[in-house]
Amino acid sequence: MNKLTNNWSVQVAGMLAITAATTAVFWIADGIEPALAVGLLLLGFTAVVHFGRHRSNTLEVMSGTGDERVRSLYLRAVAFTGMVMAFLLPAWWLVTVAQGDPNEVLNWLCAIYGATFVLAIVVLARRG
Repeated sequence: MNKLTNNWSVQVAGMLAITAATTAVFWIADGIEPALAVGLLLLGFTAVVHFGRHRSNTLEVMSGTGDERVRSLYLRAVAFTGMVMAFLLPAWWLVTVAQGDPNEVLNWLCAIYGATFVLAIVVLARRG
């Protein structure tokens, strides 16, 4: 699995798949003009990350593909992002509870996040 996630062609294919799916959903929901705008924006982002990763340290780390240093920095950035979300989602949910209208979507996101975190720890602890 690690060889797949550290492969730039797999990453580009994934980004293009997300671009296509997002464009299709916007087309169905809002029509061709918004879909084209979103599609072009996502294609542009994909191109910037892909072609800029050799010119910018930030884009190289954002891509997550490269040597040990890049992968380590990427992993730390993902862990930091996850930590922020671990505090942000429950805090936001508690605000909706305090307002008297608990947001069920936030409730589910918190539950999914927590379950995924625990499952990842179980799996990674066994693999070493």
